[in-house]
Amino acid sequence: MRKMNHFLVKSVALAMVCSFSMAISAQGFLKKVQKGASKAAEVVQSSSDASSQGGINIKDVFKVMPSFTINKVTLTDKNNSDGTPIVKYLLFDENGNQCDVNIAKKYKTEAYTLAGLVIAKVGATTYVGAKNGGVKGAAAGAGAGIVCSAGELLQLKSDYNKLKELDNLLSNYQETFTAEGTPKSAKFDESKIKIADSISSTSKDIKASLSKGNASADEAIKNVDSLLATVQNMDKTNK
Repeated sequence: MRKMNHFLVKSVALAMVCSFSMAISAQGFLKKVQKGASKAAEVVQSSSDASSQGGINIKDVFKVMPSFTINKVTLTDKNNSDGTPIVKYLLFDENGNQCDVNIAKKYKTEAYTLAGLVIAKVGATTYVGAKNGGVKGAAAGAGAGIVCSAGELLQLKSDYNKLKELDNLLSNYQETFTAEGTPKSAKFDESKIKIADSISSTSKDIKASLSKGNASADEAIKNVDSLLATVQNMDKTNK
């Protein structure tokens, strides 16, 4: 009987210890959740502060990141002197409009400068924090006048690298083709060009597409310049 009572006391004590440990563990988990929520609120508040202080939202930067591809265009209303279809290799933006290579290069250069300046503005420490999933990294960026999340900061870095690739595409295009989109060399090898799509169109439609695409790029350049001015003005304000 004594042995049974002793065993019963031990069992009750063990159950109490386990319950106490589980309570401590639950409290620890709750504190972590509360801490995470506090950090998230810190980011939201910092983002709000940055916006009210004349900062920029990184989503506006994403909107002006350019994208161009080379399409092979066969004209359906004109032929070469030997009767074969006229084929051109033209630059198109993400909206399916043609764009002059010089305007495209200017757009790319302006956007590259903006993206690089924003990344530098947020700072290397912030970027490392964001890469590690740290919420404080994004908060620091917002405090610097750039409203963004950790994931968005990483996306901008990715877009920045894509602009380097775009620079190569535009440079190769300009070296390979005339302003009209025809190969400069008789030894032109199509397999060495990254062609996104092959389409058919008329001369009239191509002309209209070029006008629309150039106008769109010019407007985007103005937006990029506006964002650049805002970021540069932050530096002057913070001095």
